[in-house]
Amino acid sequence: MFVYSKQDFIRQQPNQIRVMRYFLSLLWVSSLLATMPTSAAPKKTPLRLPAESVSVFTPAKARSHLEYLASDALLGRNTPSPMLDTAAEYIAARFRSYGLQPVNGTYFHTYTLERARLGDTLELNITSGGTTTKLALKGDFIPFVRTSAADIDSAAVVFVGYGISAPQERYDDYAGIDVRGKIVVAIKGEPLTSDTARLKGPAASRYAQTSHKISAASDHGAAGIILVGDALRMRRLRPVGFAWPSLYPKIPADALPLVLPDTTPSIPAVDAGEKAITALFGSVEALRAIQSAIDSTYKPNSFVVKATTARLRIMLLSERYTIRNVMGVLPGSERPDEYVVLGAHYDHVGYFSPGAHATEMNEMENGASTPVDSIYNGADDNASGTTGLLLAAEAMQQAPIRPRRSILFLAFSGEEKGLLGSKAFVDSSPIPLSSMVAMLNMDMIGRNSSDSLSIGGNTRSPELAAWNEEANSALTKPFTLAYNIEEYFLRSDQASFALKGIPVLFYHSGEHADYHRVGDEVSKINYDKLVRCAQLCAGTAWHAAQEAIKPRYVPDNEK
Repeated sequence: MFVYSKQDFIRQQPNQIRVMRYFLSLLWVSSLLATMPTSAAPKKTPLRLPAESVSVFTPAKARSHLEYLASDALLGRNTPSPMLDTAAEYIAARFRSYGLQPVNGTYFHTYTLERARLGDTLELNITSGGTTTKLALKGDFIPFVRTSAADIDSAAVVFVGYGISAPQERYDDYAGIDVRGKIVVAIKGEPLTSDTARLKGPAASRYAQTSHKISAASDHGAAGIILVGDALRMRRLRPVGFAWPSLYPKIPADALPLVLPDTTPSIPAVDAGEKAITALFGSVEALRAIQSAIDSTYKPNSFVVKATTARLRIMLLSERYTIRNVMGVLPGSERPDEYVVLGAHYDHVGYFSPGAHATEMNEMENGASTPVDSIYNGADDNASGTTGLLLAAEAMQQAPIRPRRSILFLAFSGEEKGLLGSKAFVDSSPIPLSSMVAMLNMDMIGRNSSDSLSIGGNTRSPELAAWNEEANSALTKPFTLAYNIEEYFLRSDQASFALKGIPVLFYHSGEHADYHRVGDEVSKINYDKLVRCAQLCAGTAWHAAQEAIKPRYVPDNEK
C-alpha cells in the first residue's frame, strides 16, 4: 500500500484544488443548461394549421359566401357573362380584404376565349375519274366543331383507314404513307373483332375519338380530314358533325363551344355521309370490304385514292371574349418563391337549358321576369368549392405565423366549358410552374353524407396523400376518406396542373341527382361538411407549405 506523507499532501494540494474547480465548473454549466428556458431550444416547424386559423371555419361564414355566389342575381355564373364578372369582383374583393397580395400588381389573370360560327361559304366537292360530285351541306356533310377555316382546291385524297396513329399499340394508319398537303379520309371508330375493341380492351379507346383523328391528321401534315361512318356497324351513314345553330334553328347561339385560341388543329374537319363514300370508293360495299380486311387482320391498309381530288371551303366567323381567373398570394416567410396552390372554379352553366330559345334568354336579359327554376345556381357545383377557397384564404391570413412557402389562391372561370380557365393559367402563368410544389382543388364539397369525402390524385403524390391523412386525423370530426373518383379526375381543374407534372389532390363530396340541374340549390348544402372539407384542404396545404421536402409527382395515365 502506498502512503502519502504530510509534505506530499501539501505539495499536491494546488493540483487537487484545480481539479475540484474544474468539476465544479462542469456542474455549474450542466445546471445552467438544465434551467435554460425551452424557447432557446431549436424550434420545430409547426405542420398543423394554427388554432387561430381553425376558428375561421364556421358554417355562418360559409353560408354568407355561398348564398351570394349561388343567388339568382348571379344567373348561374356562365362563362362568359356579366354575372361571371360580378362573381370575379366579389372574390377579388375578399382576397384584398383578407390581405392577400396581388400577383404582378393585379388580382386577375386574364385570358381570351373564342367562339366560331359557320359563315356563308361552305362547300365540299369530290372529283373522281373526271366526274365531280357536289355534296350538300347538312344532308351530305357537316363540319366538326374542331374544324378550321379552309379554301382548298383540287387536293389529292388519301385513305388512312381509321385515321389512328398509335405505334405504341402496334397500330399506325399513317405508317409508310405521305399525307402532307393532302386531304385524308378516315373511318369513325377503331379496328374491331366482332364487338371487341382491339386497341384498348372491350371499351372504345381514346384513339377512336374524333379529336385524336383530327390531331393525328394535323400532326402528319394533312391539309384536311373527311370522316365517314362505320360501314360495318352503322345502319345510316349520314353525317352528324356538330349541331351548328345556323343548321338547326332550335339550338341557341350560345350553345356554340368556346375554345382557347390557337389550341385547335389548323386543318378543316368534316363529317361526310353515304354520297361521299360512293364518290370516293364507288360504293358503300367497297368501303365495307376494305374495313373488314383491316379488322380481321389488325393491319392498316392506307392508300392514295386514285384519280381523285377534293375541293373544300369552310368560312368561319369568330367572336372573342376576355375572361378572368382570380388570384391572390399569401407570401411565404422562408421560401417565398415556392408555391402551394389552392384552387376552385367559380363558374357554372348559366340559366335555361341548352335547348331553350334565344328569344326567351334575350327577354330575361332585358329585364323580363325570371322563372325561379330557370337558373342553374350551382350551389354545390361549385359555389361550395369557391366558398371553401375563401374560407381557407381568410384562415391562413389570420395565422400568427406565415407559412414557409407562399400559398397561391386561384378561382378559375371556364371550368364548365372544358377546364378552359385552368388550362389558360398553366399555359400563361404569371408565376413559373416550376415553382409550384403542389396543387389542391375543391370541386363540389357540400353535399351527400357528412361523414365521407372522396379524394382524387392520391396515387400521383404519395406525400400529399399522407399529409392529407394527417390533416384529417387532426379534425375534431375526421372524415372517412374514399379514394374512388379517378373517373372524374380529368374533369376538374387539378388535371390541368397534373398534366404539367405538378403533384395534386382533388376534394369532392360526390355526384347527386341535382348535378347540372336547377335543383342544385343553396337550401341543399351541408355547411358542416363544406367547412370541414375546407379546413382539411387548408390543413394539407399548410403542411405542404411548411414541410422541408417537396411532394413527388408520380405520372399516371392521364395523357
